[in-house]
Amino acid sequence: MGKGGGKTIGRFRVTDDVLGTGSYGEVRRGADTQTGESVAVKIIKKELLTKNQRSAQQLFREIAIMKSLNHPNIVNLFDTLQTGNNIYMVMELVPGGELFERIVEQRRFEEDKGRRYFQDLMLGVRYVHLQGVAHRDLKPENILISDDGLKIADFGLSNIQLSTSSGAVPDAMQLQTVCGTPNYVAPEVLSKAGYNGFMADIWSCGVILYVMLAGYLPFRDPQIPNLLQKILKGSYEMCPNFSDPVKSIVEKLLKRDPADRITVDGILDDKWFNEGFDEDRLKLGTFKPISTEPGSPCHAASPKHGGGA
Repeated sequence: MGKGGGKTIGRFRVTDDVLGTGSYGEVRRGADTQTGESVAVKIIKKELLTKNQRSAQQLFREIAIMKSLNHPNIVNLFDTLQTGNNIYMVMELVPGGELFERIVEQRRFEEDKGRRYFQDLMLGVRYVHLQGVAHRDLKPENILISDDGLKIADFGLSNIQLSTSSGAVPDAMQLQTVCGTPNYVAPEVLSKAGYNGFMADIWSCGVILYVMLAGYLPFRDPQIPNLLQKILKGSYEMCPNFSDPVKSIVEKLLKRDPADRITVDGILDDKWFNEGFDEDRLKLGTFKPISTEPGSPCHAASPKHGGGA
């Protein structure tokens, strides 16, 4: 349980052990008092949300989306509660830390290890996209490592990506908000002309694969304007250490034009990707409808456990 202390919110004990901090609160270690299972509790201060209506809408959308997801390669949201001062998101505790930290420690992964992690990533992305959701901020800092592999986290910038029955995303259904992390964002997102959130995620996956196997970013520059111009032009150098099959899939992932970029189905058919891949994993995960009803997606904690941290 870490440092101890803390308080009980609903059936969860929240300790003073801080796992991370963000713009609207922090993440603390906790435990389910009924099962003893360790959890991570994201605490969001209501007073900060009341000052920014857009952030409040974004949080409620994140909660609604996470509640609909259930897959081994996605961080699970167990419960959401609220007190007078805070909103609590009780999530799966993933003990292995961020993929980013592991890359920094090891500099780069051997090809087989990078492939296994990329398979996990694509299974999670495929599932999310089948649910009609674009993540929009895929990067190693938002991917956690568990004993079973990778888990996608932080759906704070995610959104519903509408598409036709055939899966096409016509102009009227494209997303408009420019968001994400500069080094990982797709060129069409920067162009401000609307974009298919699914294909933007595929670009980000390409950057992640490159980083895992090379140990450095394909698009990098100390000056942000120069960095964005390189991304808009799709200008990067292939890592000379990559094998030919890796070079081939990276080129397909980092196509500047999303219409030419490889799709999830194309990745699943790729020979390099398929080495050692268990197709039965494609059947994992369940689907639940995403509620779009107005109102808070949180329920109140028991009054005797109320109060804010």
